Amino acid sequence: MNVYIIPCDRQVTPGGERMRALGLLLAAILLVACSETTVIERETVSDEPRGRVIMTITDDLVDLRGISSLRITIDNVQVYSEEDGWITVGGDEETYDLLQLRDVEAVIADQALEAETYTAMRMDLSSVEVVDSRGTHNAELPAEKYTINAQLIIEPEGLSAVTFDFIPERSLHIAEDGTYVFAPVVRVTSRTDAVVQPVRGDTVIVTGGNIVADVTYGMTLQGAVDVNVIVPDRPIIIDNGVIRVERTIQDTTTYNTTVYNTTTVVNRRNVINEDVTQNNTYDNRTLRSRVNVTNET
Repeated sequence: MNVYIIPCDRQVTPGGERMRALGLLLAAILLVACSETTVIERETVSDEPRGRVIMTITDDLVDLRGISSLRITIDNVQVYSEEDGWITVGGDEETYDLLQLRDVEAVIADQALEAETYTAMRMDLSSVEVVDSRGTHNAELPAEKYTINAQLIIEPEGLSAVTFDFIPERSLHIAEDGTYVFAPVVRVTSRTDAVVQPVRGDTVIVTGGNIVADVTYGMTLQGAVDVNVIVPDRPIIIDNGVIRVERTIQDTTTYNTTVYNTTTVVNRRNVINEDVTQNNTYDNRTLRSRVNVTNET
C-alpha cells in the first residue's frame, strides 16, 4: 500500500470554460480530500501479497538532570529479507529530540513491504547532540550502524509496527575528559495487527496487536550490538579516537562476589577487564589465578 500526499494549499487556475470546469472539479476533489485527511491510500498492483510497516522511536520516561535536549540524527532505516537482502524503509535524514518523545512516538519509517518474515533491522545514526547548562555538545558514537536480530512479520494487507524505545540513562555516559559518549540501549518491540493512533505532526501512539519480539539491546564501546549489553560502571577514556573503560584492579586480596540466579558473578571492578559485563563462575583457585594473570598483563 502506497501513501500519496495531496498539497491542500495548491490553487487550480486553468483558462477556458472547459478547463475552468475541470478546475472546479479538481478543486472540489481537493476540498473533500483535505476535509477528511491529507493522506490517500491506494492499493499497489503487485503479484505478491503486501502489508505495511510503521517504525517509530520514543524515549523512556526518565529525567536526565542538567540535560535539556538529546538530539539524534537518523540517516537510514532498513530491514533484512532472507531473499532480497537489506531493504530501505526510511531513507531521509531526520533529527529527533528524544526528550520530547516521552509520551508519543515519532515515525521514522512508513513503508509497504512484501508479506514475509524479516529477520533483522538496522538504523544508521549519524550524530548525537547533547544540550546542557554549558551549551551544545557532540557526543561520541562507538558505531553509526545499530543492527539488531529481531523479527518483523509482515502479513498480507496487515499493519505491523516496530518501536525503538531509547533508554537515555543507560545510553549516555561522560568520559574522564568531559566528553559525552552515547552507546544506545534500546528496547525493541515488534508487533503485528498494530493499532496506530495519530497524535500531532509525525507523532503517533502504537498499541494493541500481537507481540512478535520485545527485547532490549545495547552497544559496547567497540560498537557491537547484542541483547542486554551494558557499559560497565567504570571511568571511560577516549584515547586517539578509541573509546574504552579504564582497566583497574582495586584489591586483589578481597574477592567481592554477588550471587545471581545461582551463578557466582565476580565483581567486575576487581578482576574483569572487558567492556561487556559477563556472568561467570570461579572457585577461589581459579579466581586467584585470573588475578595473577591480569596483573602480569
